[in-house]
Amino acid sequence: MGDNQTSQLLGKNSKIIDLKGKTVLPGFVDSHVHLVMSAIKNQEVDFSNINSMGELLEKIENESLKDGKQVIFGWGLDPSRFSETIPTLTELDKVANGKTILISRIDGHSALTNSKGLEMLGMKDNNSPVLIREQYNQAVSAFYNSLTRDDIEKALKLFSQEVVKQGVTFVHALEGGFTSPTLSVDTLLKTRNTLPMRVTLYYQTLNIREVLQLGLKRIGGCLLIDGSFGSHTARVKEPYSDLPQQRGVLYFDPKRLEGFIIEAHSLNLQIAMHAIGDEAIDELIKAYSRAIKKSPRRNLRHRIEHFELPKKEHIEQASKLGIVLSMQPVFEHYWGGRGKMYERRLGSRVDNTNPLKTIIKKGITIAGGSDSFVTPINPILGIYSAVNHPNENERVTVKEAVNMFTLNGWFAAGAERKGGSLEVGKVGDLVVLNEDPYKINPQEILSLKPLMTVTRGKVVYSSGDI
Repeated sequence: MGDNQTSQLLGKNSKIIDLKGKTVLPGFVDSHVHLVMSAIKNQEVDFSNINSMGELLEKIENESLKDGKQVIFGWGLDPSRFSETIPTLTELDKVANGKTILISRIDGHSALTNSKGLEMLGMKDNNSPVLIREQYNQAVSAFYNSLTRDDIEKALKLFSQEVVKQGVTFVHALEGGFTSPTLSVDTLLKTRNTLPMRVTLYYQTLNIREVLQLGLKRIGGCLLIDGSFGSHTARVKEPYSDLPQQRGVLYFDPKRLEGFIIEAHSLNLQIAMHAIGDEAIDELIKAYSRAIKKSPRRNLRHRIEHFELPKKEHIEQASKLGIVLSMQPVFEHYWGGRGKMYERRLGSRVDNTNPLKTIIKKGITIAGGSDSFVTPINPILGIYSAVNHPNENERVTVKEAVNMFTLNGWFAAGAERKGGSLEVGKVGDLVVLNEDPYKINPQEILSLKPLMTVTRGKVVYSSGDI
């Protein structure tokens, strides 16, 4: 970004664009994206609009009849929308017409398969079409590890155009996970500078030495302390309201978790880890606290991803420790409030989910994200969701919501002096909107549309309306 004197340096190759009074904001940041997975899933079958078992079976049958398709890979399925139970193996086999089915749940913690899928995975003795935990990881890894580097590069190139179309100029890519690190991390490291948005990498591994050898400053991302509410795998202190025998899962032994965090912290790595339920959050904050006490430093800005059901003491502790919270306000849009998934799973605890305003009042930085592929990259929807939180006490101002998806994302990456606001000397990343979010009714924020996206001073997307 420059000042009026900078304009005198414009050369013959410089391009001047008249924005005709449109609104300019810093380019949006999505601080929680599984970029490679999102790119791959962008080419799979989208089940996110399915609202009943009948619709699900019909879509599977239609896909099974397409020529050349032996495996139906799908994503985005949200059974919490169904009034019926999930289909049986027999029902799935009937509509699959001999094809293999693997359809991931929207939260990426479970999937549906059929008898052919179970046979392919060596699980033919299973009686249930639902894959969770290790079975799910095995199934998804088997598919993604069959991809080539060329497959991923092509998928990234296509998906990146969708990213900048949403006004996003910077993503925090949480990679490793289900795909082979050689495929996802390696490919992204080699191609990220060719993409139309900036990418900072969080390597989802416990191999600290490898992260250091790659010259990375960050480790983790969705290293899972627990699972998700949708799959009843987020670890909670009190049982689930709709499944009283279940309190979820802790994927880390507390001692192992503490040892990993202490070592990574001592080596000056920023750490990011996934914790959703209150018990999982408790374990992670304890580990961060012990690491910081042992090697006092607060400038690493360790992160907690999601932080969906914190207790008041967790918020207090996060503030004292200087932890950044990477949260997804859009989850409240999809699952928050009365009658939706959070209430069905948690009962009265629905009033305590994603307490954005309470967190901000404690001086904690919230970096907004989508958790794409779980929900689409759409910062305008994220801003809308934060401002219109189902719990009126947790609604934030438009300025606070915009900051979540601009300046705070740069802060979370330790780069707020470089970008995130429109100031002289900062990077020329910006989004042009059709309206001013500060002047419209908060209920109308979804009417905002990106008209142009500029990254590194270059137009990377234009709607053609300027």
